[in-house]
Amino acid sequence: MNTSIEETSIDKPTVEDYSRIMNFIGQNLYSSLVESMEKLPPHFRNQKMICNALSAFLVNVIYQQSSGNSESCQKIFGEITEIIESQLNNIALATKAHS
Repeated sequence: MNTSIEETSIDKPTVEDYSRIMNFIGQNLYSSLVESMEKLPPHFRNQKMICNALSAFLVNVIYQQSSGNSESCQKIFGEITEIIESQLNNIALATKAHS
């Protein structure tokens, strides 16, 4: 990816900096997922496998961030769910605005 993350100010990142960083990370994670899926036999390259892979990834991240604490796991999962819902709503609104 050609986005320069090094230009981001560490002291006081702007909303644009934060968005650029999240897009950079998201694109890298997506590229890795696509690359991994392409290495699987064709009958495993489906939406169910993608969902399972993303689920396993998120569970690992949540577990690592919460040190295995069940209550903390649920809190992080709730936060992630809220963020995903918000981002999907923003995409839907942007799509309607361009229609």
